[in-house]
Amino acid sequence: MSSAAPEAPTRYQHTFHGRADQVGRVRRDIARHLAGCPAADDAVLITSELAANSVMHSASAGEFFTVRCEAHPGYIWIEVEDLGGPWQPTQPDGRPHGLDIITALAGPDNWGADTTSDGDRIVWARLDLPGECMPGPGRVPDVSDLTSGQLERTKRELAASLALARPDSPARVPIQAHLTAIDTELAGRAGRDARQP
Repeated sequence: MSSAAPEAPTRYQHTFHGRADQVGRVRRDIARHLAGCPAADDAVLITSELAANSVMHSASAGEFFTVRCEAHPGYIWIEVEDLGGPWQPTQPDGRPHGLDIITALAGPDNWGADTTSDGDRIVWARLDLPGECMPGPGRVPDVSDLTSGQLERTKRELAASLALARPDSPARVPIQAHLTAIDTELAGRAGRDARQP
């Protein structure tokens, strides 16, 4: 696994009470989970904004919401799932809001919102790590600089993440692309080893 992402744990998930005082707890948990990661501060801010939106602007107010954070080689994936309700991605007053902060940190194409079959809402963000951006769905990730041990460990971690991801989660596409790249690299190395005298 690349040194830019924390060694362990790589996955975090917790359900919080839908109260404003829980947003601080979300920040502390994510900061602890991503300790040592170069983009930890940005990830904490993004998660905090998403958690605050769940508490203030969704049916989770007074109920509950769930935070998920996964550190992968090259990027961090963040999801906050709430109980849905009215939602405006842009505000009519023209002032910067939490989603503007997320756009500035993650990029306009690296966050979005999905609605589950039971009406819950998942707002997600992908934060690329400096110098180690994982290619988007149309490009093959470069994993050639990882050792075989790192490839095997990363493959296990990504497979576990894929098993946890919802069937309709956008996180599945980059995870599957990375797994395919790892399998191709490992197969190529095995073929080269077999041909050596």
